[in-house]
Amino acid sequence: MNLPRINLPQLSRRLLTVAACAGAMTSCVNSSTTTSPLEQEVEIPSGITVSSALPADLPSGAANASLSEAAEFAWNEFIALNWPAVPQSGLANTRDTPDTTKLFGDQSEPLVWHTYRSKVEIYPWNSHYPNGSFIQGDSLVFDYDALPAYFYKDSIPPCAEASNQTALVNLDETSQISLNFMFAGINPAEATATNSSPQLIRFLAKGNRSHFDYVTSKGYFNHGGSYYDDVQRYSNAIANDKVVPEDSIVSFPSGTIMVKAAWRLLTAKDTLSQYHTTKVRYYEKKGEDACYYEDTQWGLVALHIIHKTPTAPYFTFATFEQKDNLLTTDGKPIEDAEGKVINPSGFDTPTTPEVKHTDSPSTGTTTTVNGPFCDDNDDRLFYLNTANGLPSSGNSQQGICVNSRYHDIPETIIAANTSAHQAIASYDAANGISNSPWRHYKLVNIQYQPFDTTAIDTANKPAATYYQANIVVETNYTLQKFGGRQIANGNEAGQTSNYGPDGQPFYNVHLPAGTQYTQFNMGGCMGCHGNAQVAGADFSFILRGGPVLEPDVPEIDAENLAALKAKYRF
Repeated sequence: MNLPRINLPQLSRRLLTVAACAGAMTSCVNSSTTTSPLEQEVEIPSGITVSSALPADLPSGAANASLSEAAEFAWNEFIALNWPAVPQSGLANTRDTPDTTKLFGDQSEPLVWHTYRSKVEIYPWNSHYPNGSFIQGDSLVFDYDALPAYFYKDSIPPCAEASNQTALVNLDETSQISLNFMFAGINPAEATATNSSPQLIRFLAKGNRSHFDYVTSKGYFNHGGSYYDDVQRYSNAIANDKVVPEDSIVSFPSGTIMVKAAWRLLTAKDTLSQYHTTKVRYYEKKGEDACYYEDTQWGLVALHIIHKTPTAPYFTFATFEQKDNLLTTDGKPIEDAEGKVINPSGFDTPTTPEVKHTDSPSTGTTTTVNGPFCDDNDDRLFYLNTANGLPSSGNSQQGICVNSRYHDIPETIIAANTSAHQAIASYDAANGISNSPWRHYKLVNIQYQPFDTTAIDTANKPAATYYQANIVVETNYTLQKFGGRQIANGNEAGQTSNYGPDGQPFYNVHLPAGTQYTQFNMGGCMGCHGNAQVAGADFSFILRGGPVLEPDVPEIDAENLAALKAKYRF
């Protein structure tokens, strides 16, 4: 048996119970062994290939790559991760594994990234080991491929009759890292018997086998083992600008992937064939307690792919959207499937009301609005801020409406989207596929090199890449224009600032260079996750958050907001 294991004495004493291992274990098989591929592989000169093979790295290395080459890498990741997975049986090497007898675009089976472990499967509450674990002698053995089970502090029952198969898509997040709630105006506002907030966009986070194996081998899954020592050592090394041995700090291996996905309820207004849909689990309140529903009429509206590669130890950050996320007031798509603006919003500012931001080491940081809050009664996206330092009406019916992106999708990315859609169209034609949704998704951007604000608008470094943000995953001003750090406490909490508490410039990405670090104030996704690096958690917020207490439910009240802020450590 070659499953990851850890000696029991290394585990945190907070663990109280062991999840039983159901059924006999089978011997491991080589995950690279596949059947003869059914698909007609299609490659076009751009380097985008419709293939189930996940690229390990940018071909020329992250440091040497152009934005165009990075976009090709992002699309090749997206295609491989959205390939149908082998049937999920709980047997060895079934998670993370594409089924090469299936075609890209087949919607009948879970996708490869669906089979990654949900964050609560990696970081269950302290009364549990990760599902599938069992004791063998004096060791705890971990079985990554075990069928999904979600162990929060309290057992979460179904709100209605339970299905016979646990959904792999576990939507246990309802906010954008506790800063705001995000809504789709195109959806009906009125609550239903099974959904208290049909407009609410919900989220999940997952990690792949490399992430899980590293975390369990170190005992980090419950913040046990040497977690706190390793985090503190890493944080101190950055603060002191003195590189320490990699094996003495938190350092995920190359090949580690984390994904974040956004989903919403689909309605008669949506063209269902243009969305990837699958069964999801989402959470509601029944009385005072949480319960879950499982439903198939939900569509994927965004996917982040966060991938540590041999030449990008800071992870690459690629983000994709369904083509129709951004809508005008009357429901017209602002962009086409490639990302080109085709129906301008008609507004002069990215949001209504306009958001103003000031940031100074001498006068502090402010984020305010210019004008009245927006009535949420048209088809636009809108959000409600929740953090202390962010503007809010205090009225759930009045928020901030989204008119456009702060930075348009770059022409280089639009060209890559065009090439990818051509490749998928050729593949579909060669294989007789007529109902694939994937030509209706677009790359928004990819961050593959850290760079400082002073490098913006130089070769391959547009402002849109520096401030990379997904319109339904990072929607408010803090996340659309992220740089430096997020202020965690006090009346300024939730804002982005380029200065540390000491008033000095803040650097959020630190790369070893000999005995010292090269430091950057990076923006967007990489800069935001860089705050987790500075905190010692190697760019991983799900590791930093650790054991998951409970799933989020759609309640906007003081008690729920306090719980969210504690959960996300903001």
